[in-house]
Amino acid sequence: MDSVARKAIPNVKGMLVYDTTYNSYFFDNGTAWQKLGGNGSSGLVAGVNVGDMLYWDGTQWNVAPAGQPGQFLQFDSTRKPIWTGDQYATITTLPATNITDSSATLGIDLIDPGTVSGFFA
Repeated sequence: MDSVARKAIPNVKGMLVYDTTYNSYFFDNGTAWQKLGGNGSSGLVAGVNVGDMLYWDGTQWNVAPAGQPGQFLQFDSTRKPIWTGDQYATITTLPATNITDSSATLGIDLIDPGTVSGFFA
């Protein structure tokens, strides 16, 4: 339905409609329509990166940015989601050099973002 038709519906908490004027979903919170995926006071905030998540802080929706590989999601004392733990080290193999019939020199680039437990180079 378009915005005119959506706004003509009496408030029904929990109702969800697709608004063709805005090409977006709206939900009714019992007193007003809220745009899903919008920004600012007109609706929910939206993530901008793959893996971003929305969380409710008791008052409003917020974005929890995506963590890094090797991290895990926990909640702090206020129940806000936070990424913790070590990130994985990144290993890149380098081209073999000094190649002979019986040997070669091999190498790696190790990018260690911190102390990586259980990793030995």
